[in-house]
Amino acid sequence: MTDFYVTLVSNAHSDSTISNFQSSLPSTLRFNRPYEVALSSIIYPNSQDLISNNLESDGRYENEFIVVFNNKKVKCKVQNCSFSTPAQLVDILNYTYQKKVKTVTNSIDKEKDLLFTYKPLFRTVTIENLKHVTQVELSDRLSYFLGVEKISTKLPTTGQYSMFSGSELMYIYSDGLVEPQTISHMKAPLLKIISISPGNDRNVEESFTNPLYVQVRAREVDRIEKRYLWKMAKLMNSKSSPSAPANICLFDTPPSQVAFNKGKWMTFSPSNAVDSEGPYTFNIYDSAHFFQLNKTYLSFKLRLKDVEKTEHEGKKVAQEVSCTNFIGATFFNQVKLSFNNVMVYDSDYYAYKSYIQTLFGENLETKEGLLSAAGWMDDGEKRKLEEDRDLDIYAPLLLEPFQTDRLLIPHINIQLTLYRNRDAFCLLSTADTKAQLVVSDLKLHMRAIDVVSSATIAMENRLRTTPAQYPFTVTKGKIIGIPEGRFEMPFSTLYHDIIPRRIIVGLLSPDVSTTTDPLNFGHYNISEIQLDAGGTMYPPQPILTDFENKNYAHAFARFYDELGCVTNNSCPKITYKMFRDGFTFFVFNLSPLDSSNSWELVQSGSTQLLMRFKNKTPAGGLNVLVLSQFDGEYTIDGFRNVTVNTQH
Repeated sequence: MTDFYVTLVSNAHSDSTISNFQSSLPSTLRFNRPYEVALSSIIYPNSQDLISNNLESDGRYENEFIVVFNNKKVKCKVQNCSFSTPAQLVDILNYTYQKKVKTVTNSIDKEKDLLFTYKPLFRTVTIENLKHVTQVELSDRLSYFLGVEKISTKLPTTGQYSMFSGSELMYIYSDGLVEPQTISHMKAPLLKIISISPGNDRNVEESFTNPLYVQVRAREVDRIEKRYLWKMAKLMNSKSSPSAPANICLFDTPPSQVAFNKGKWMTFSPSNAVDSEGPYTFNIYDSAHFFQLNKTYLSFKLRLKDVEKTEHEGKKVAQEVSCTNFIGATFFNQVKLSFNNVMVYDSDYYAYKSYIQTLFGENLETKEGLLSAAGWMDDGEKRKLEEDRDLDIYAPLLLEPFQTDRLLIPHINIQLTLYRNRDAFCLLSTADTKAQLVVSDLKLHMRAIDVVSSATIAMENRLRTTPAQYPFTVTKGKIIGIPEGRFEMPFSTLYHDIIPRRIIVGLLSPDVSTTTDPLNFGHYNISEIQLDAGGTMYPPQPILTDFENKNYAHAFARFYDELGCVTNNSCPKITYKMFRDGFTFFVFNLSPLDSSNSWELVQSGSTQLLMRFKNKTPAGGLNVLVLSQFDGEYTIDGFRNVTVNTQH
């Protein structure tokens, strides 16, 4: 005989239980050569071993639940039993509740006072709102079966998940019959692991066409023992929603995008003539498109004229002239934005804002990739300008109202006015030069989205009652001059009304010429700096530095921390050495969190900057650049009325 089947009955022995049973064979089996055994089929009732006195991690029992009845805790303990359907479990819990409350109050209406109800259509359980019940606390196991949170204080409450929606595993062991298998960190006589299938009110029968065979250990067998272990996963917290990694969701269909028909790029030319002086104005009138504002770019070409030439080895050689870093943004000094003739934003010091925002906020890959087309340069690189060759620039428009994922609704007249910087700011050379920049082919590029008509109609109906909201961060710039020969900053008050969210401070030379880098933020031997905002000092003790002896670790570390670089794992590429060589910035975060997507509470008070120097300020003095961030928003209603709300 090469193979045979043995059918075992669970209650064939007086010592059999729901988790352990023995079956005596009619005759002894003698294995005279190696055999293998496998589980080919199993029949088990669709019931759960609910009722037990096992302790849970919180010290309570699995078969208990607590009801706060008339402000008193009533402990309800379910007697030993099992259930096959959700309705049976609900009946068991209601019976236990009614019996216990009747003992406490000596009266109960059984028809009306059903604490638990079951909805067969959705297979969910609801804990009802009864007159004297204010809270229900379940055991972990009951909470799992019912799909209800462990503690329910707001009644009625319905389970979030269908009953028996979770999966359990049943481990089948056979001591003395099979060879022990390696399971995790131990060996056990495991015969089969079964994933329990949920059912209704019938027994579950499972057959395995390709069973897993295990080596038989015994030589003679007259009785076969089985042990069952149910493996049920528990949530770390009952309020935690179950999930599965995307790579195991093999049958999930991805969602379909149904709101947008198509997207396209639109290019606009200035409304006025493009010359070397500016300003340059763009008007986009009453467009029927939704605009994706965070995808707005400027493109233009730069060329030199009137470049001096010198004799070199008998030839006239043009003077080498390069452009300022990030020329796609620093070419402009001020940008004004209006919607329907309402001024939304006036970005003064646009060159400094855009440079610092990019320096702090963009990663190295973006700077060396996309932003290289905007003229971004690292590690002292320079881009030469020539008279007979154009420098092609394509740069993002870094206006704060445009830094949003929300689409601008259609039929908005957009007016954009750009004022350029002086040539002395935009050009760099080893000697003074009379060369001038010539700009040409200036274009504005915006991403337009075609929204389906049904979504557009729904949005217009909503706009009749609720305006569209566009929150953004307002960055206000201010330059304070410090005369020469001073050891401290004389005029320290920055604001008298609203306290900003964050303040960035940098020191600049007041001399703007082609021989000096306008984006070189030096340390100028600053020795002490502190901020007073509404009577609170930031930090509590002043930041002390000694740049001559390279002692500025506190300032360097606080610079990264106040930017939120420590918590969000993104930071500018500024080393300890670079910090003292043209990248000296001091950041003061006045909000409770390093970075937050929410608005902060408006706090009134004066803001003062305290600053001292180790040596006297140099000849010509210094400029202190202060960039302050506030919360702001603009709204647009159904009639396209624009309202701007800023704190400052």
